This record gives sequence, C-alpha cells and structure tokens, in this order.
Amino acid sequence: MILLVFVASLRDGNFTLYLQTLEELAPWFFALDQQNYGRWLSVHIHDMKKLQGGSSMCYEDLMQGRFVLQKTSRPFSKMALDQAHEQNNAIIKGEGGAVGLTENPSAWRRWMIGGPEVSKVLQDLELSFEIKRSKESDQHHEQDKGFQENFKAAVCRLMDVIQETGNPFLEKKRRVSHSS
Repeated sequence: MILLVFVASLRDGNFTLYLQTLEELAPWFFALDQQNYGRWLSVHIHDMKKLQGGSSMCYEDLMQGRFVLQKTSRPFSKMALDQAHEQNNAIIKGEGGAVGLTENPSAWRRWMIGGPEVSKVLQDLELSFEIKRSKESDQHHEQDKGFQENFKAAVCRLMDVIQETGNPFLEKKRRVSHSS
C-alpha cells in the first residue's frame, strides 16, 4: 500500500504526502539490505524537511506541486521529473538508440545541451502534423469506455476460471508426487 500511496503522491503532485510516504518507505530499504538507498533517502527526507522551516521559495514551489511534471491535462497524470527526462530521452533516441554516445565527450555534451530542445521540436512537429490524437481528452486513459469494457470482460473470465477450478487462495496445498 505504501508504494501505491507514493505513486498517488506523485500523480497528484502532493508534496506533503510524498514526504510522508518516503518516511514510511525508508525503513524498508534498510530491512531489505539496500543500505545505500536507505542512507541517501534519509538525507533527502532531512533536506526536504529543512526547507519547510525556513522562508524558502523553493519549499513554496514544492508545495505547489513543482516537483513533478504534467504533460497532459488529464487528472492524476503527473510524473516524477526523472521519469519525464527518461521519456524525453526515448523520444530523441528513437528506435536506433544513441549507441556509443557516452564514449565521445563532445557528442555527450551536445546531447546533454541539445537533447531537451530536440525533444520539444519533435513534439511540436508531431502536433503540427496531427500525428498524435487530434483532440486529447481530459479523462484518464483507464476511464475510456473500451478500456472499461475490456477490464470487465477480463474480470468475468477470471471469475469463470475461479468458479470452474475453485479458488486457489482457499485450497490447501496438495503434495504432487512426480513419477520418474
């Protein structure tokens, strides 16, 4: 549940909820022997909380949801900045990828400086030729009638299987003997 609430904090741009869920997640990194992540997450939480105490414009921006990015007008569709950065990289790379880019310092520098602008130009070009959907809905993609019908059909198929074979969560484990 903690992970779902964490995702919700990002999708809604709720900084208070974001910090609360990070605090709940931190012990799990240590418990699962991810010491490096646990230590740096603790530092991150501490730094973010220190912003709250001062009269920081940065904290005000974070509270207004400026720690996430929203590319569409759909509700619950904001994403972490690193995820948006990865999407931009995918747009620029295309299918061929950027093979050997990191091995050439000059090419790497051009990529880092020009990459975001190239991504924006490509998106503008797609929009001008209406390659993307002609009119973007304000609904979440899972609110689409077709999606809902497919989901309902999948749930019905699952229910049929459970009724035919029995609920696998209620049955006792049976020992299966394998003959050689």
